[in-house]
Amino acid sequence: MLNKFLKNDIFKQDELLQREYYYNRISSLGKFYRLTTTFDDNQFRNEINDEKLKWIKYNKSKPWSHRYGLSLISLDGKTDGEIDLNSILEWNRTHNTNFNERSFQTPTPYWNHFQSISSQLSELQKHLGRSHLLRLDEAGIFPPHRDNYKQDDLTFRLLAFFNCSSSSLHLNIDGTNAHFSTNSLYFLDTRLIHSVVSFQSNAMLLILNVELNSQTVNYVIEHTVEK
Repeated sequence: MLNKFLKNDIFKQDELLQREYYYNRISSLGKFYRLTTTFDDNQFRNEINDEKLKWIKYNKSKPWSHRYGLSLISLDGKTDGEIDLNSILEWNRTHNTNFNERSFQTPTPYWNHFQSISSQLSELQKHLGRSHLLRLDEAGIFPPHRDNYKQDDLTFRLLAFFNCSSSSLHLNIDGTNAHFSTNSLYFLDTRLIHSVVSFQSNAMLLILNVELNSQTVNYVIEHTVEK
C-alpha cells in the first residue's frame, strides 16, 4: 500500500515538473509576443454585428468593471455565462466546487458562429479550456493581478484584440504597457502582474485558456513570429 502511494506521488511530481517545463519553454520566449495566427477583420465585424448575440455581464459581483462576455467554450455548451463568465476562484469558494480552466471544454453555438475565429483555431480546439470574447466599454477594467499563482498551471493564455488599439486599450504587463496589433493572436505570461483598462467603448478581446501539453507548446513555438 505504501509503495502504491509513493508511486502515485512520484507520478504527480513528474506531471508537475513536465508542465513547469512546458510553461517555461513558452514563457522564456517573452512575457507577451505575437503569433502568426491571424483573424479576418471584415468577417469578424460581420459576425459581431449580429443582433442575436447576447452579451452577459462578466463577473456580476463587480458591476463597476464595465465588462461583458460571450462564451465560446463553456462547461456544458451553454451561453448563459453562469459559471464561465465569473471568477472561477470565487465560484469555487462560494459553491464548494473544484472547477479549473480545463473543466470547460464544450464549444457553444457562438464558437461556430464566429467562423473568423474557430476556423483559424481548429488545430487547438480540442486543447481549449474556458474561452470567451470580452467587450470592455469605456472605463472597462481588470485591476492588476496574477493568475493561478497559488495553483499548478494546467493552462496558458492566448489572446487577440479587436476594434481597439494600444492607445485606446492599455494592457500593462509587469509595469510596462504592451503594444499590439489587432486581429492577431498573442501569448501572455499571466504569472506576471497584468492589468487592462479601456478608454473607449466596444473594445474586444479574445481570451483562450489552452491546455499545457507538448502539442500546444509546439504550436506556440512553430507560430512565433520572430524565430
